[in-house]
Amino acid sequence: MPILALVTVALFGCTQNKLVIPATSNLNSISLDSTGLVLEADGSASIDFKVTKACARFNHDISSSSCSVVLRVVSTGNAPENYEISSIEEKDTANGIYTLTVTDLEISTNYSDEVRIAILKGSENGSVTYLLSNQSFTVTSSLYTPGSATFTGLPVVYIDTEDDESITSKKEWVNATLSIDGAGDYDNLDETSCLIRGHGNSTWKWAKKPYAIKFESKTPVMGLPKHKKWILLANFMDRTLMRNAIAYDCGQQTSLDWTPHYRYCELVLNGKHHGNYMFVEQVKVDKNRVDITEMEPNDNSEPEISGGYLFELDFHFDNDIQWHTEEGIPFSIKYPDDDDITTKQVDWAKNYIATVENTLYGDDYLDDAKGYKKYIDLQSFVDYWLIYELMVNH
Repeated sequence: MPILALVTVALFGCTQNKLVIPATSNLNSISLDSTGLVLEADGSASIDFKVTKACARFNHDISSSSCSVVLRVVSTGNAPENYEISSIEEKDTANGIYTLTVTDLEISTNYSDEVRIAILKGSENGSVTYLLSNQSFTVTSSLYTPGSATFTGLPVVYIDTEDDESITSKKEWVNATLSIDGAGDYDNLDETSCLIRGHGNSTWKWAKKPYAIKFESKTPVMGLPKHKKWILLANFMDRTLMRNAIAYDCGQQTSLDWTPHYRYCELVLNGKHHGNYMFVEQVKVDKNRVDITEMEPNDNSEPEISGGYLFELDFHFDNDIQWHTEEGIPFSIKYPDDDDITTKQVDWAKNYIATVENTLYGDDYLDDAKGYKKYIDLQSFVDYWLIYELMVNH
């Protein structure tokens, strides 16, 4: 961007609620002694700048409401969001040399900005003019990953697999660490051990892969209730990146007890930026997710054997416990887990589904005592089916 354009951008918004006093008219240029600063989280770093003529006077007290020195990001013309000027000290006034210190605001760890120093030079008829430094310099977070700058403002999820191992399977877990830069909207997550593997059915075959995440212990993510298991949805075939979000949002407006919550983010996997993802709660039995009665292997008689059970309807037919009903509907049992469920519990669950289906297709399906209402919570089922149809869920 030409310097002239930068000056024009800098004129607006740079005097927010401040009475600014311009520098004397003999301020001709600003030059720097360095090309870059690196900031630790909540840390500071300094750079020297020189003004000519050396005798030029300007307010450099940053605690003053009339301080006339600001920073401007070259790409936007705006003030930086992740750090601020914390002090400006006189170093060698005879030669017009000052030391400017900037401090990280602990908002993000994913920034590397090209910035310029600007000093208010004049003010007339309500307009202001700034003198920009002859050179720019970079301000970079110490945790910044080269090539991963996103400029979207979304949280960034960093995953590094052990020995940079590729994720090629939906069954085999890979050791990894995961950290999250919450971008100021959510708490950051420090580097945390986890497992990662592929996820999905047809979506796993596409170029941008979805993933399943499993932490060693229940972990909160971006303001969502803590849990071990999460999903990273790629939304590869959805150019809007919004269809799943709309479905979840609609579900959450109904009587359904729970619909997965999500956070948009960007994914950096083994140092490579993979773009936009959705960090989503995986469908699991838990007090913060599908809150049903939890089963034990010895719950093999009434009333304990009646559940809770978590079923899934999925035509891919790739679960360990799965069957087609007489009407051809593919049911599977997702809870209790395959390793815990007993044969008696499987039989009870299959018989229950068969009873519901036979009732629906039977002569007495509308009977208040013997019909389908005996087995189905009507309000939530209607809401479920409306969402199912509106979202064209095949």
